[in-house]
Amino acid sequence: MNVISADSPDLADWLLVKEAAALVKKHPDTVKRRAIPWEDKPVAGMIRYADDIWGKRRYYRPDMFVMVVPDAEVEKKTRQRRLFSRVRLLPAAFVERRMVELSRAGALDSPNNK
Repeated sequence: MNVISADSPDLADWLLVKEAAALVKKHPDTVKRRAIPWEDKPVAGMIRYADDIWGKRRYYRPDMFVMVVPDAEVEKKTRQRRLFSRVRLLPAAFVERRMVELSRAGALDSPNNK
């Protein structure tokens, strides 16, 4: 496990969870959900972290911007979720009753049958 020391020259690149969340205007839980242990290469859509010498988890600042720049695929899925949440399935009995009402009123008759 990587440990960040107080005399690291790039200590400014490491943020506590509250600092990281404030930077990207997200909830700290969102930052934690996107967190993975430190790897040498960045992982798309994830934020790498390491523990400092005091045992606090620190998040790598350059990785924080994956949360700011929207990924096209993530945006598409978010739009689909919002749309689907508005869709309401109607009970079959209601649909059947409405179809009977419409047919009695002649609203379901095709123009060719008249």
